[in-house]
Amino acid sequence: MKRGWLIGLLLLGLLAGFWSPQAASAGQWVTGSVNTSAGSRNYKLWVPTNYSASTPTALVVMLHGCTQTPDDFARGTEMNNLADAQTFLVLYPEQPTSSNANRCWQWWDAQHQARGAGEPSLIAAMVTTVQSSYNVDPNRRYVAGISAGAGMSVIMGATYPDMFSAIGVVGGLEYKAATSVLNVSMAMQTGGPNPEAQGLAAYQSIGTRANVVRVMVVHGSTDAVVAPINGQQVVQQWLTTNDYLDDSQRNNSVDANVDQTIADTVPNGRSYTRTIYNNAANQPIIEHWAVNGMGHAWSGGSTAGSYTDPQGPKASNEFWRFFSQTTANPTPSNPTATPNNPTATPSLPSPTPGTGQSLQFPSWGLEDGLVAQTTLSGYVLIPSMYVGDSGSTSLRGILSFDTSAIPDGATITGVNVTLAYDQSAVGTPWTGLGALVGDLNQGCLSFTCYLELGDFAATASASGALSFQQTPNGLNGTANAAGLAPSTSKGARKFACVLKT
Repeated sequence: MKRGWLIGLLLLGLLAGFWSPQAASAGQWVTGSVNTSAGSRNYKLWVPTNYSASTPTALVVMLHGCTQTPDDFARGTEMNNLADAQTFLVLYPEQPTSSNANRCWQWWDAQHQARGAGEPSLIAAMVTTVQSSYNVDPNRRYVAGISAGAGMSVIMGATYPDMFSAIGVVGGLEYKAATSVLNVSMAMQTGGPNPEAQGLAAYQSIGTRANVVRVMVVHGSTDAVVAPINGQQVVQQWLTTNDYLDDSQRNNSVDANVDQTIADTVPNGRSYTRTIYNNAANQPIIEHWAVNGMGHAWSGGSTAGSYTDPQGPKASNEFWRFFSQTTANPTPSNPTATPNNPTATPSLPSPTPGTGQSLQFPSWGLEDGLVAQTTLSGYVLIPSMYVGDSGSTSLRGILSFDTSAIPDGATITGVNVTLAYDQSAVGTPWTGLGALVGDLNQGCLSFTCYLELGDFAATASASGALSFQQTPNGLNGTANAAGLAPSTSKGARKFACVLKT
């Protein structure tokens, strides 16, 4: 099963009657909220003039800075006016004072720097929710922010690159510039760790989920809150990350050579230098705007909102231009599992093309991983896969499959899951250490279709549906009668296989 967007929309559509707002008419605000294992957050959505439910529409997620609110940020950036003119949806997640006294998105906290956990998972859940009520183009989803929101937009690029085609960063910092409150000030004033190391860390976080991540950075030359070196580090970090992403090697196939430099001045405003980095196809993948004399502000914004500088180039307009330039599908057409990930191939017989024939589906490597429950909290790890109990920690592995190729009306007569594993360090894990069993689930395990902490305790469609036996080639799991039920529903079938002892 590929626990992806289609089934996410189906599930959220069923829940909409209970808690999701009704789709609004064009040209107005809509408010909503999400509740997940990571907590709850409110959001505001701007539905632009001329929005049509019959037309796939771009979505821009806007992450406000400290002390700001969605309304304040919308007024200052004037993004809604641009959305009306260009017809795209704008989503404003809200950080409440109950989560951070200054309303900051907590980019510095390790609990909010990983996929499937903390604030990144909440923001992703908002996007999923919006998509349940609006016709969002899955290839045109973008995220931008200022200050703490910019730091979180970088994290979203490194944790949900399959969700966002490009990111925008105003007065922000590189991925994991800080990992605790103790080194926040140092990072903001003198920069984070070596961008080369952080670029590798972002690449490892991304795994097999995306191709090159397009990034636009805007930073004031006199920013006294987040020093300009941080904008430069964001550029260098993503150049490194993208070099790994295009061919899995650090070989300068995406290099740090500047392809174009443009110096200009806003009429009656500030001068700026725009630096452009292209990929091998000569397409711009990273832009860096250094605005002379600007402090910690949204360039070209309105004084109706906070932290804006009307004299700079209009960041909102430039972000939309950059986002719209080249939009490639952010998800590889043929993702492959990493060497550390077990491979799995379920075989599901189908009456077509011939009665009694079978179909095989490889696991969807980008959504495979483990969910851990500890005595204090838990964590998610992608793409590593372990199962079992170890003292105070219990591990469950999750494999995902896209089985949408099964014809409607097919009668499923059997489900087999084959696993390969490597436990050379401890020997055969199934001797005296328990039995491996698997749950089968139709669709998302918890609130979103991404691997998250809530998946550990989620109730599957068929619990204990698979029992595994050791074979010369690995492990083979055969589904019982209950395990066939999730396979027989009509439409696009998407499975999750939860492995546990």
